[in-house]
Amino acid sequence: MKKLLGILVLDFLLSGNAYAGDTHYLRCSTKKIGETSGDTWFFIINYKYNFVAETTDALNLSHEIISNKDKTLIAKIDYSKLEFNKEIGLVTKYKLKDGIWEKIDSAGCQNIVEKF
Repeated sequence: MKKLLGILVLDFLLSGNAYAGDTHYLRCSTKKIGETSGDTWFFIINYKYNFVAETTDALNLSHEIISNKDKTLIAKIDYSKLEFNKEIGLVTKYKLKDGIWEKIDSAGCQNIVEKF
């Protein structure tokens, strides 16, 4: 019984490590060089479950990853789309208006260690 329990615990720990790289935490800022203020956006990208969570003080959205090719990741819900340029660390937000995706804003991103 102890061996079985030990195997289950070890399997649980190892399976968690196998997917450790599947989740990324990003802090993004619209603040440009020389500016004193800007918005801060937080994203959790989870490749295993195919979603991007966007979280701010007033907003919690879950976007489905629809494309993850080379240097670009695109996630969307009905009226909102996120495009991540993984090469330069930039996220661009789009909003659906009259059937056309309009750019709202862009922000530079960095990976963070803290989990929120």
